[in-house]
Amino acid sequence: MKLNRIGATAVTAIVIALGVAPAVSFTTVAHAQDGKVIPSWDRVKGNWNKYAGQVRQQWGKLTEDDITVINGQRQELVGRLQIRYGLAKEEAEKQVEQWEKTVN
Repeated sequence: MKLNRIGATAVTAIVIALGVAPAVSFTTVAHAQDGKVIPSWDRVKGNWNKYAGQVRQQWGKLTEDDITVINGQRQELVGRLQIRYGLAKEEAEKQVEQWEKTVN
């Protein structure tokens, strides 16, 4: 099932209001204020070799081994940030979310 941006937003609002999990999952694509499309994590995962360099630039303490182990897995990136930077999970999640908004 495909939903346009307005439809997906409406479904999300209903799910939040009802406090229930949706029966289907959606891969959403956010839009930055300048109109650029921000890739979903699926896109990052599918193009990991392209994004791995950007991850290394953003978080220089990550090693090549870290990048290999992460292999496009969002939660693995969060975990490695916690280890290398001594971050709480919430802070690591926040940093990854902010990075997601900046990648091309």
